[in-house]
Amino acid sequence: MRKGGHSSARKVIFFGPYGSGKTEVSINYALAWRSWSQRQVWLVDLDLVTPFFRIRELRRRLEALGLSVVVPELDAASELPVIPPRVTTLLLDPASAVVVDLGGDPTGARVLGSLAARMRGDTYQAYFVVNNYRPFTATVEGIADCLRRLEQVTRLAATGLVANPHLGPDTTLGDVLRGQELIQRAAAQLRLPLVFTCARKGLADQVKAYRPELEVFPLDLYIGMPWRR
Repeated sequence: MRKGGHSSARKVIFFGPYGSGKTEVSINYALAWRSWSQRQVWLVDLDLVTPFFRIRELRRRLEALGLSVVVPELDAASELPVIPPRVTTLLLDPASAVVVDLGGDPTGARVLGSLAARMRGDTYQAYFVVNNYRPFTATVEGIADCLRRLEQVTRLAATGLVANPHLGPDTTLGDVLRGQELIQRAAAQLRLPLVFTCARKGLADQVKAYRPELEVFPLDLYIGMPWRR
């Protein structure tokens, strides 16, 4: 059963390469889930590779909005991120509602590798977030290759694609529609469902008006692009 683009699974994992926008999607998905379900939703940051701990930066704001946030802690001696034991507990607890922002680089993705064999396949959805305006996912073949590489590392089989075609705040309706069509073709080739198409609020209304058959997920933008900071 789905409501507003949401799966009935208690664990929803978003993964994808750098620049896909998976962190933004993860935040919005967790907040929407919390809003319509009125239950505790955990947002787990497992993006260990990017130098910007973005969910960590927003932790207080997100907790004020009702989310329970778990972020990596830094080892004072090595300055490397350490995974809190709470993450394992949450992921293996079938009752906990958890959204995971998983690092797109293989180094970050390996974090889930050790847990994958212990996670029941029917308790989670693993959604591959695609922004076709990034170099490695600009073609159907590139999307398929990137997905295969990340599946090998995480030992998780993707259960769907999420289209997030964007060029930052300059994204137009045409950008979203062209990207959606390409990512839809990739999903068909991979024999996976296209779960929903993302667009920032306002633009999402235009997409829905132009393509009413699409499942459109509107995004509030919580994260500034690093080069725009």
